[in-house]
Amino acid sequence: MQRTTNYEIFKKQTTNRPIRKENVDKILSSITNKNMLHLRPIIVNKDMEVIDGQHRLEAAKKLNLDLYYVVHEESDDYDMILLNNNQKRWTLYDYLNYYCEKGHPEYLSFKEFLSSTTWIDITSCLTIIGKNNGLEWRKFKEGKLEFKKSYEVNATKVMFIEEIIKVIKNTLVTRNKKPFSGTRFIAALGFLCSQDEFDMDLFCKKLQGRLDCLHACATTEGYLQMLKGIYNYRNQNPIA
Repeated sequence: MQRTTNYEIFKKQTTNRPIRKENVDKILSSITNKNMLHLRPIIVNKDMEVIDGQHRLEAAKKLNLDLYYVVHEESDDYDMILLNNNQKRWTLYDYLNYYCEKGHPEYLSFKEFLSSTTWIDITSCLTIIGKNNGLEWRKFKEGKLEFKKSYEVNATKVMFIEEIIKVIKNTLVTRNKKPFSGTRFIAALGFLCSQDEFDMDLFCKKLQGRLDCLHACATTEGYLQMLKGIYNYRNQNPIA
């Protein structure tokens, strides 16, 4: 373990998650009470890029304190994820930034799509793509997102769901609209419009005439059955 006050020797990993002021502030408060930086050295790779401890580095710089560090010659940027997850887990946005910085085309396409919409976030988008089964989340974190080849299909589903939510928000006056923009409701809509026989225009028309059938449900399956009931009402081509 080595120590220094020459903070310029350290380099930021571009794929690391952004530095959060609240994290630095917590460390500053902790150090003010008792400086234990010597017990938590930061870890750098052979190029002096910070693999673990970028918030401790910022705190030490602000207080002009000795910074303790260990050079791990064999560390790579994936070690950064593993080490950070032992402290505060990465958010989906952290993973998106990580893979975009590495130039991963699927994630760059995904990020471009997110920025082109007015309402959807990563969680909602993955819910629509993955039908809320958890698989898309795992693939997303592991760098296995598949988005480009189904870009148009997913974009169509997202825009359709956005339109449905607008219809509900603009039409329901006296009732609580919040349940109909949550992940369970969105997942049910995503599953429904993934069915080959599903007619989006027909569903919009039926929904506007049967908004009284909407009610809050405890599960995605409950919302799915409710939405199927609306779609299948007097429909010669119902969805099973």
